[in-house]
Amino acid sequence: MERGEVRTLAKGTGITFVGGVAGNGLNYVAGVVLARFLGAELIGVYFLSLAWLNLASIVGRLGLADALVVTGDSVTMISEAAATGKPVHVVELPGGTAKFSRFHAGMGAAGITRPFDGRLESWDYPPLEETARAAAEIRRRLA
Repeated sequence: MERGEVRTLAKGTGITFVGGVAGNGLNYVAGVVLARFLGAELIGVYFLSLAWLNLASIVGRLGLADALVVTGDSVTMISEAAATGKPVHVVELPGGTAKFSRFHAGMGAAGITRPFDGRLESWDYPPLEETARAAAEIRRRLA
């Protein structure tokens, strides 16, 4: 990388950082003002609604994708991606534990994930429905 490119990158990074800090500061101030105006109960409802909207937007984005590329360091990320039924390409990172290796081996053997080699492939598998399966097992055990 040339010196001019490094300066441009550093400047852009600085602007992004300052913008992020300013945006978070404004969100904090807005939250305080809303809390004072709405009271404890209504601000709780507001923030709960906001959390659900954020979650819904993430799930919606996952559902609109033709394929997903995720890093191999998060069981949660891979599991959420697998719930979409879309091809899940895993970028393998150095390190990891035997537990991660077993998880990746199981997901690969089930045809849910494949290592990411720079190409997006397409394949089918039944989406994971582990939440429903866990709920059914809890109901069974409580009955």
